[in-house]
Amino acid sequence: MSTYTDKQNSTPIRLRKIAKIWGLISIGLLTVLLIGEMVSPHAGEEQVPFIEWVMLFLFPFATVLGMAIAWRWEALGGIISTASFVIFIVLLTADRGELIAWPGLAMMLLIAMPGFLFLACWYISRGEQQTVETGEF
Repeated sequence: MSTYTDKQNSTPIRLRKIAKIWGLISIGLLTVLLIGEMVSPHAGEEQVPFIEWVMLFLFPFATVLGMAIAWRWEALGGIISTASFVIFIVLLTADRGELIAWPGLAMMLLIAMPGFLFLACWYISRGEQQTVETGEF
């Protein structure tokens, strides 16, 4: 028979599985995009500004790195992934002078979402560990 604590303990496990599967899908999609960019460069022969290199490092590279780290250390990986995505959006908005269009932002948010999920999983797990240690419900 399922009790309240059984259901409570299964939430981080399910959330962790969703974050890992979603992270693999995001990493796979970004890998396909990177390969496509290598085969047929989008930028052409023009000089790429430094700020774009910084943004490229933040999203997708640091975001994906955070997802990979989160497989072992949820808090650290989630923070790296989420922070790099948020900084990327701030820099992109500052560089363009306006927030990017909703479809593009939504697509990037879907790709970066595992970082947020890993943070949520860590937070929920942390709360349950404190409850078990103190014996409170």
